[in-house]
Amino acid sequence: KYPDSGEIGTASFGYTRIWRVTHADQLRNDMMRESLKMWKEIEAKAGKVLLENGCILNFGHPASEFLKGIFNHFPKEKVLTAGEIMDLYPAFKNLPKNYVGMITNTEDCGIMRAKECLQTVKQLTLDIGADLRYKSEVTKITKLEDNSGFTITTKNGKEYIAKDVIVACGGESSQFPDQSIETKVIEVENYEFEES
Repeated sequence: KYPDSGEIGTASFGYTRIWRVTHADQLRNDMMRESLKMWKEIEAKAGKVLLENGCILNFGHPASEFLKGIFNHFPKEKVLTAGEIMDLYPAFKNLPKNYVGMITNTEDCGIMRAKECLQTVKQLTLDIGADLRYKSEVTKITKLEDNSGFTITTKNGKEYIAKDVIVACGGESSQFPDQSIETKVIEVENYEFEES
């Protein structure tokens, strides 16, 4: 669908993605903090700003695990009623009366420019001599006998040796096939909104 890595849609739909360290699951927060350190290194190497801090409005049903995590992370912040949210942000019309929300601070959340992030990482990778392979379906990942790395086999029969392997299969990570390699699947919450 998208001709090249870094095109809109290869990692997100739109120009920005939200980042935050306000998850109910502490593992996710730890992973995001570690990731933010790496993004700062990328920004320094590229000489450009890719991530911006900013406030985020989080709202929904009060029993939502997502909101419980937000409220636990920011116990001193004001919990907003549906009416207060609609007064502050008139674009949100007819929210259910039982909805609640919170505006989180600028240190723990913000946005990243998705397309620019992808293109920057791609260029930095090429600059250090990487050989990027597109449309190379991996059919098998095998741990080396001496535990020093992995053999990656592609659909066309080519094999590559790697010290580490990152399997980035998007929001459908639960579809990762069962293999002899120990993996940890982290379910991701997805929210979709429709115009009423």
